[in-house]
Amino acid sequence: MSFFCFIFDLIKNLKAMNKIAKLVEVSFLVRIIVDENSSESVILEKTKDKIQALLDNNDVGENLVSIEDDEEVPYGDAPTDDDYITQKMINNARHYLSSDTEEGLIVMIKAILDYEDNSQYIDYIHGVVVWEKVGLTFTCSEFIETMNF
Repeated sequence: MSFFCFIFDLIKNLKAMNKIAKLVEVSFLVRIIVDENSSESVILEKTKDKIQALLDNNDVGENLVSIEDDEEVPYGDAPTDDDYITQKMINNARHYLSSDTEEGLIVMIKAILDYEDNSQYIDYIHGVVVWEKVGLTFTCSEFIETMNF
């Protein structure tokens, strides 16, 4: 293992020390009023609205079924464990970064966000593959700003 890989793994482990993966089960039972001949899609839409209202009001405590440690996939083992990388970031990055997988995009986004020299072109960051059309277009800080990270 190279020194760089050792340091990277050490930093990853230190970041993970204060976090743990939890499985949270929530169950909703809501009452809605619909016409007796309403379609399933209408019923589901009204149900979704009712559940969304509960979520928006932080009123889900009564709906909590259980909270357990995720022992099957501990924190750090899933590619989306870092909260700061959202699906929107991944979708935006697809236009500039080349990867066949979502996990690959996540690795590249992390590399750009974690890179110390924000004035460096993202093309020169190890592991980051940029679409040829946008090569040498973005520094780290420009990419982060463009992606609204």
